[in-house]
Amino acid sequence: MSKKVRNSDLDFLAPENEVHISGISGRFPESAQLDEFYENLINHMDMITDDERRYPRKSSGIHVAGKFKEVDKFDSQFFGQTAKYVEVMSPDMRMSMELVYEAIVDADAFQSHLQDVDNVKANVYIGNNPGMIANKISNVFALNGPSMSMDSACSSTLYCIEEALRAIRGGVIDQALVGAIVFYSSPYVADDFSQNTMSKKWHLCFLAPWGWRQYELIRDTIRESGIDAKEMEYLECHGTGTVAGDPQEILGLTTNGLLTNGRDKDQPLLIGSVKSNCGHGEHAAAMSSLAKLILSMKYGTIPANLHFQTPNPKIPALLEGRVKVVAENTQYNGGYIGINSFGLGGGNGHLILRDTDTRNKTSSPAGRETRLFTYATRTVEGANQVLDFVQEHSHSLELHTLLKPSAVMDTLKMPVRCFTVLNGQNEIKEIEQETGERPPVWFLFPGMGCQWSGMGQGRMNLPIFRETIKRLSKFLEAKFGIDLVKFFIKPSHDSPLGKTMPLIPLTAVQIGLINIVRAVGLEPDGILGHSNGEVACAYADGCFNEEQAITVAYARSIIGDKSRELIGIGKMAAVVAPLFN
Repeated sequence: MSKKVRNSDLDFLAPENEVHISGISGRFPESAQLDEFYENLINHMDMITDDERRYPRKSSGIHVAGKFKEVDKFDSQFFGQTAKYVEVMSPDMRMSMELVYEAIVDADAFQSHLQDVDNVKANVYIGNNPGMIANKISNVFALNGPSMSMDSACSSTLYCIEEALRAIRGGVIDQALVGAIVFYSSPYVADDFSQNTMSKKWHLCFLAPWGWRQYELIRDTIRESGIDAKEMEYLECHGTGTVAGDPQEILGLTTNGLLTNGRDKDQPLLIGSVKSNCGHGEHAAAMSSLAKLILSMKYGTIPANLHFQTPNPKIPALLEGRVKVVAENTQYNGGYIGINSFGLGGGNGHLILRDTDTRNKTSSPAGRETRLFTYATRTVEGANQVLDFVQEHSHSLELHTLLKPSAVMDTLKMPVRCFTVLNGQNEIKEIEQETGERPPVWFLFPGMGCQWSGMGQGRMNLPIFRETIKRLSKFLEAKFGIDLVKFFIKPSHDSPLGKTMPLIPLTAVQIGLINIVRAVGLEPDGILGHSNGEVACAYADGCFNEEQAITVAYARSIIGDKSRELIGIGKMAAVVAPLFN
């Protein structure tokens, strides 16, 4: 039985009580994914279209609406669904599976196999009428914990988030998937709304809300959160764009100066609504708002509210300048953001977001180092897109860390393997369709002649390699007076290690590389060495330890140096001879 936690007992600003949105995905009108959605918002695109993509114009009075770009594609094999079942599966069910997977990847909570995760203590909350969607998600992704759909009409998303927050803060669950989806494949639901005056023919909501109750909700939420109301930089309104709805909503924000007192005259409360850009998402309305604001925090710009021209004379706060509609793209300065979401039956919700300031993080110097990026995907086209994308963001360690777990997924799920070299002098990219069989892994070690001045110097930035060289240097200095670390930091061709004893740094590099690949779990099916490379073979095979391998390299160097004193400098010839059958 879970412990009952009252919101008033919690300090929401305390680090232990913070709940983070760690991953997000979405489909929106005219937007196949989040970045396209944000680009459309920033470019002032009206995503409401007048066409017959959804259903014929003559079949419905509602034809001007927001529409998804594509709903006819689904990778049934990847999600483990039979073709027969998918034929009768609703589009919102299919999209929900895709979006959940994308959100999991975006949260860096990568699952290498669907239906193969134990002890994942997670709830699934879906704001939608059909109860099966949440249960299907739990089944497909093997999620343990409560699984439910919630319906409070237009405020369903925030009600889901509220339930998730209570369960997380109460210790009932560790994490939650919260989603909402609305897809009408038939015109009859929209027509019913229209005939009951809940929706106009251009798909905007009509309600008769009560501003005082909205005021009480926002006031209590701010009190419980412990924030200062004047720190609310922007409020995303429910914003139905109606004669009755907008004045009451602004009344809820400004009664008793709730969100307007204590502000400088030139810093009014900023407001807007994504419904002006993409219409009313109904059960998923607040999800559109949440996506817009998370992207605004990420990129530092709040997109403009569309179609606002003349202030409503019934909204004094607008006329007096206490609140201001964001009619142009506006810089976001890091303050708190509120979201209103009101259900047509009176179920209201308010959410407060705090910025994590990811925009001002300093990139790691390691991001500019040359490194290998590996990835696995379903198609060659997808592989090319990902490799091109990571090359465009070659300095982003966060992005590469987020994507790389895909590389170890089962070839049945991700049959196309690919890699590229980031920050290299030349573009190197390779894509290969796997056959399902694991290719053999061999370690090959060359001998004398492969070394160059400065070899291994860049690898000293890698902790495993650096610590290997330090151990070898400590041993060599104690036994033979050789400072190997100094040579790797300031290589010199004229030094003994560069001129007469190159086998020592060459072997050290090979030992360091072996330690690196083993640290990431790579073991060879076979090893092969040529000349001095056989010393590294012996180390890779476990015949030598580090000290024994470097001692053999030292002994060979001494023998080679002494032989020159005794015999003199010799010569070698490479003879090219014809081959005969």
